Amino acid sequence: MLAVRFTELTLATAESLLEADDHTAAIAACRRLLAHDPFVEPAYEVVAAARLAAGDSAGAHRAFRECERLFEGELDIRPTWILNASGVHSLRHVW
Repeated sequence: MLAVRFTELTLATAESLLEADDHTAAIAACRRLLAHDPFVEPAYEVVAAARLAAGDSAGAHRAFRECERLFEGELDIRPTWILNASGVHSLRHVW
């Protein structure tokens, strides 16, 4: 229960930081979360969005690929945000 609450609060914080254009802090919050649980899919989405918003398309691409490799390699599934039309649309020009 505590882990779920930690995840929820950390993601909410990261999303708020992203909206406030504090990309570095949003990425750092997500990276701390992913260090505890590498399967928190929305954290990769926030990292990619923050990198893209900061003008780092290569970093957004790395976040996308990192998530994809982990989920496909460990769980044999594609992350759902990668399949989401809005996510694909926002990341399409990255590669």
